[in-house]
Amino acid sequence: MHYIQKHILDTLRTVGMMHYAVLNQDEIESGHFRYHVTQLIKDGYIEQIKRGEYRLTAAGKRFVDRLSERRINAMAMPKVITYTLLTDETRIILQEKQKEPYLGLVNMIGGKLHQGETSQQAAVREVREKTGVDIDQPNLTGIFEIIVRDGGQVFTHAMAYVYHLEVSTSVFVDAPVIIVEKKDLPALANLAPDFMHIYNLAQKRSDNVVTKTLLLDL
Repeated sequence: MHYIQKHILDTLRTVGMMHYAVLNQDEIESGHFRYHVTQLIKDGYIEQIKRGEYRLTAAGKRFVDRLSERRINAMAMPKVITYTLLTDETRIILQEKQKEPYLGLVNMIGGKLHQGETSQQAAVREVREKTGVDIDQPNLTGIFEIIVRDGGQVFTHAMAYVYHLEVSTSVFVDAPVIIVEKKDLPALANLAPDFMHIYNLAQKRSDNVVTKTLLLDL
């Protein structure tokens, strides 16, 4: 997005509406400024409520919610994800990740929350989408802030809602998953860096939800 468009959105988020002449406080050449206003209208971020007066649309409000105050560039934000720990008495169901940041590594089934859904709904959806199996009422076992660094730089930063459900692993035999004996977990060479930390903490919980910040290095 062009910096002028970001500036317009950043300005409109502090007011209910603003007139075109006031909105162009930097006195950018009229035709050039008009082009960017028109583009924002086409993209659905702003709307003209009466002649010469503009305000953010719902989509525009969602966009500026990612902007820091007085900053026209969206800031990198931690993602919100779910992990679902599917186990039976002796085994655990894992999955090889198909994209970064954990491409080729093995972890619990999971993914990002969608706006408007609860973390439990997201956990159920992710299992269904990635295995074809429907689960019901997984239990929240932990909430983890996960910061993984590589060479001193943040590699990934996520808030993870971890759910657990006892299942029959036979239901997942034809699904694209890896069924592992729990006793063999420490020997797996391609585990994601956060897995064993979360798994061990989740195993120790009582009826309370575990909360923990994990600072990890690759």
